Amino acid sequence: MLVLSILAGLPLARLRAAFPDAGPMVRCMPNLPVRIGKGVSVLKPDESASADDLALVTGLCARLGLVEVLEDESLFDAATALAGCGPAFLYRFIDAMAQAGAQLGLDPAAAARMALMTVAGAAASAAASAQSPAQLADAVASKGGMTREGLDVLDGADGLQPLLTQTLRAARDRGAALAALSN
Repeated sequence: MLVLSILAGLPLARLRAAFPDAGPMVRCMPNLPVRIGKGVSVLKPDESASADDLALVTGLCARLGLVEVLEDESLFDAATALAGCGPAFLYRFIDAMAQAGAQLGLDPAAAARMALMTVAGAAASAAASAQSPAQLADAVASKGGMTREGLDVLDGADGLQPLLTQTLRAARDRGAALAALSN
């Protein structure tokens, strides 16, 4: 019988050791937006899983959104940091945008609505575009304009990219530490 595990931090080798007589195993990490069919499920089959086993699990998870199959289980914590933890980071970003708008004088409830719809609309627009998100950002920004001024802050040496790399690294490393604790 095929075993599908959504146990966080439990590598396939540990699952196999705990259930030596079980059939093929597939490790799965779905994120929160799967509940509305807009999520990401990261999969890693063990060596005993057949192509049919993987197709079955992929088919089940495809109803929940994007499915990414990893060939290297050592990347599972990195994928979890990005896709599994990512919604929480984006929720914080939306909240921070709303709070920033309120600090500039907007009604807090209106700022929250605008921030949420801005992120939802930008995500939908990026998903529908052939251009990369970086290209879309540059398309919005005119030289010397408001958007360019704000992007210059986000693109700075201590801006968004280093912050997100540090954020994902911390989450990834914590996943590895939690897995080590369960040994």
